[in-house]
Amino acid sequence: MSASEVPTPGAETAVERRVRPITCSGCSETWTAVSAAHCGSCHRLFAGVRLFDMHRSRDGEHGTCLDPETVLGEQGQQRLFFRDGMWRGPELTGEQRAKLAKVWGGEAGDSIPA
Repeated sequence: MSASEVPTPGAETAVERRVRPITCSGCSETWTAVSAAHCGSCHRLFAGVRLFDMHRSRDGEHGTCLDPETVLGEQGQQRLFFRDGMWRGPELTGEQRAKLAKVWGGEAGDSIPA
């Protein structure tokens, strides 16, 4: 192999960076979703920062973790659901998916996550 063929250390493609697993040194959790938020205290994985924030309480000096199943909305409805290996918000209704498809310029079933 010539010097020009030797890969530069740390020179990865954007695709390689996106699919590299992310891990937690305090537990065995591994994920690849860049937008996911892992809690270093309770070691639960959330689909996004907003959902992570919902599970945190202001109680205590540094806050505490709430059981995601007990996080309720104003009308007492469950707000966090465990699906596909992480805590997520409620699934979209067909009507919500259709509205998003219009905003995104697609059809009701086109690449709209469930």
